[in-house]
Amino acid sequence: MASSLNTMESGELAARLAALTQAGLPLEGGLRALADELGRPRLSNVLRRMATRLEAGESLEATIAAQGSRLPAHLCGLIMAGVRTGSLPKVLDQFACMSRRQSDLRRKLFLSLWYPALLLGIMALLAVAGRYYVIDEFRGIFKDFGTKVPELTAIVLETAGAVGWTLSVLAIAALLLPFAATVRPFASWLGRWTIRIPVFGPIVAYERYAYFSNLMALFLEESVPMPESLHLTAVAMRGTPLAGPCRRAATSVAAGQPLDAVLGRVRFPASLTAFVAWGQEKNSLAEAFRAAGQTFEILAQSQGSLLNMILLPVACLIVVAFIGITILALFLPLTSLILMLSGGS
Repeated sequence: MASSLNTMESGELAARLAALTQAGLPLEGGLRALADELGRPRLSNVLRRMATRLEAGESLEATIAAQGSRLPAHLCGLIMAGVRTGSLPKVLDQFACMSRRQSDLRRKLFLSLWYPALLLGIMALLAVAGRYYVIDEFRGIFKDFGTKVPELTAIVLETAGAVGWTLSVLAIAALLLPFAATVRPFASWLGRWTIRIPVFGPIVAYERYAYFSNLMALFLEESVPMPESLHLTAVAMRGTPLAGPCRRAATSVAAGQPLDAVLGRVRFPASLTAFVAWGQEKNSLAEAFRAAGQTFEILAQSQGSLLNMILLPVACLIVVAFIGITILALFLPLTSLILMLSGGS
């Protein structure tokens, strides 16, 4: 089965289609030209297949449907809804902007992790190199002169190797974590425990709630029925802990239950449930979801700023403390050794 476009590729496809439709240019020629320009093989292949079918006289709806799993179901649903309501350029443009905001937020989050991970890697490199080129030399000196070392020095001498390799493993894991989070089987597993990490966990949760809310707003603005909107959004959230609650919410709403009660029962946040309750009361659910999405984006950005303020200084402090303790531990016995040699002479 062909792999589906990721969030960034879906957003880029939507942006390209929006630009072509707004300019009134023929889609088939524009898509083929874009396919030749892009450096992304998977997206280029999708564009060429769409151009070929449009050149053969197929409608855009039939062309989109023929792509099957190559196009995400939620993007297909938005395109179909946009064609039905005659607002395809606006829908595609909004989806592209939403995808860019989500990608930017994730990129900032990953960078927040990479900087401390690099510092951790530097500390691991220093620990491993120091183990073989410095600590072993000091150990030999202390042994040759029969120097009695303080407890701190003994701990550093005994644990230097284990600490160095442990830090190396942690640094590699921290650097690979953002990449693993983009692979669907790992993303689902990671999502279950990253959500519990202080400061970092709320950013992940807010980013997901923002994407859910903004996507629901798009579907509802295009008059897509609520159960179908929830089902398509569940597809978009696949690989995250929100996919299951979305599917359960779609089933319950289709059975006639009120959305705010359903969201509260399937463990969506109370703030989102409050927005939805207000939207149902005012008959403005799309606006309520849009406001909720903006709120969650602001919360994610503020938490991201807090993470940067905490994580990088703490990582620097740990590196400095590690180097300082190691130097202190190695030079403490030298004082008594120098005094002993001076007295002996």
